Amino acid sequence: MKCWSELHEEAIEYFGFFHKYENLFLNGNDKFSAIGLNASLACGLENRMLFLDFCNEEIKNIFSIKELNEYELYLNINIEVKHSASKISHYKKVWKLLNQKWDLNNFDKNQEIAYEFENNTTYSGIAKFYLNDLNTALQIMHRYPQIATIIASRNIYIKEGEIVEDLLQNQIRASIKYNHGSIDFAKLCINMDCGDIVFRFGDGGEDIELCMIYRTKYLAFLKSYI
Repeated sequence: MKCWSELHEEAIEYFGFFHKYENLFLNGNDKFSAIGLNASLACGLENRMLFLDFCNEEIKNIFSIKELNEYELYLNINIEVKHSASKISHYKKVWKLLNQKWDLNNFDKNQEIAYEFENNTTYSGIAKFYLNDLNTALQIMHRYPQIATIIASRNIYIKEGEIVEDLLQNQIRASIKYNHGSIDFAKLCINMDCGDIVFRFGDGGEDIELCMIYRTKYLAFLKSYI
């Protein structure tokens, strides 16, 4: 297995999921870039865990620079209840389900929010965490790449389990509205606050990539760290 990092200066062209919104960028609206953490021949659980260790160290190095000192990290995951009559699913929601596998005691978790889309219930949870727990958050993203993301922001979205800023919550709701809990990453990036960073896993089987997507003009200095 080989691991490396790279810069995608033209993220709109690199990521296919942006293409359905290309009309929004015809007039030179916000340009996006991305830092890509990659692995090739990442077969088997052991290699996948080694890749997450690589990502963990690279991200910690990036967030150690002074320009990102004030950034907070937030994990978001959105779980659709497949069987509406299931009392267990409505009881576990997000955090009780994840706690079966991961220790989330150090995560500052909000009370899950229930969204009703097309007569289906999706529970959305947001939790603030620190770099010491980054590997746990990355494992959750790796397990649920379509419905989980990490967002880094200067904004304080959660404090002591309470939503203190509705912006992130509203962005997430808009990005999952028609997707059964799956995140529309293009919509999330387009609607995110100016200096926020959105994390996304792309999995091609043997080749995987964890990307950190951001608006270029607000975080242009990141280019010099790759």
